[in-house]
Amino acid sequence: MKDFLKDLIGYIIQRVLLLVISLYSFIVAFAYKLKGYLVQNLFWGRNTLYKNIFQLGITVFTLVLGISGVTNTFALSGNKTNSDYLTRNAEIFDSNQGKDIQFDFNYQSTPRGEKYIVQSGDTLELIAKKVIQIEKEEYADTSEVTADRVKRKSDVIRFTNNLFSDNPKLKVGQELRVFLGIDGIIHTVMKGDTIKSIAKKYSADEQEIIDSNQENIDSNFIDGDSNKIILEIGSTVFVPNIDLTAQIAENKRIVDAANRPVVARRINITPKVIGGGAFGFPLGADCSGWRYERGFKSTHKGIDLSRGGGCSIVAADSGTVVQAGWTNGGGGWQVEINHGNGFLSRYSHMRQGSLTVSPGMVISKGTKVGIMGASGRVTGTHLHFMIDYNGVPINPGPYIGF
Repeated sequence: MKDFLKDLIGYIIQRVLLLVISLYSFIVAFAYKLKGYLVQNLFWGRNTLYKNIFQLGITVFTLVLGISGVTNTFALSGNKTNSDYLTRNAEIFDSNQGKDIQFDFNYQSTPRGEKYIVQSGDTLELIAKKVIQIEKEEYADTSEVTADRVKRKSDVIRFTNNLFSDNPKLKVGQELRVFLGIDGIIHTVMKGDTIKSIAKKYSADEQEIIDSNQENIDSNFIDGDSNKIILEIGSTVFVPNIDLTAQIAENKRIVDAANRPVVARRINITPKVIGGGAFGFPLGADCSGWRYERGFKSTHKGIDLSRGGGCSIVAADSGTVVQAGWTNGGGGWQVEINHGNGFLSRYSHMRQGSLTVSPGMVISKGTKVGIMGASGRVTGTHLHFMIDYNGVPINPGPYIGF
């Protein structure tokens, strides 16, 4: 057995040596042929080979670029934090002013403006994490991604894009303004603004504001006094490293107050018409397929009728409208009709903007008063229908056929 292995190893070594010798002979022969070809074409062919070599070089270079582009495309397509949804576009940060914001980008002191395109399943927190991941990749940032850093980035995105509701709804394809680099916001200069007043408003550091806006304010920076820096009204200043929690809460309060409906008051009026006393069904002809959801109880002073998508709500009897609008008691957008005979009917949770009557109007039985909705305290689209008699809630069921 040992002799066999010895002979086998010797045979393999012999064959390898023969292969090496053959290869060496081939290389030498090829070198001589190549030498002859080059001499003939370079010196006898009046440099015609130069053209061929140049064309070959261009071809190889193009192929390398093409392969590199394809490779990069495949590499990026599998990376959820690549820049497909980030477009280098600083102009959008001052679209209202019609000017470009120009920043000398420095990762430590100045941001780079980007346009983020909302993807399916995105939330503010997820977008913040994506932007942070891109920062880490592009700037070789090895710092830890903490919950505080994600919140700060999320708050900047929220503030910059005026998303002040508790759970802002993002639409696929929606454009958001984001910053890569140091966190902060863009402040539009108003009359009377100074670096000091801007820093005070956002609880920011004056020197950090100056450092982040060197290109715009250096020429006006006199003797180190920030009050002597001239800020043009309508221009923009980047305010870095600020805690936006208080600002977001205050802006949310202002927005909520501006969007809160004015509570509709119930008018005290003598009914101009008396109803017939026989109530009709409060749903319109377009409400086919409606459902009876909930009946009258001591804890539920009415009945609930529903239909997917909503439909017309109509007056159950003739009378005078005494209330029409938003109510704070949970009824949402609501209409009340005084029928002039001791009866009053109430129609709650209607769709915002759908009310077709106003207080003081005299309407006939079957008149459309609005559309079924889900306003106020509700769990779904339905009509909460109530009837009072001499101020006391009664079961509407027997009056409308239940």
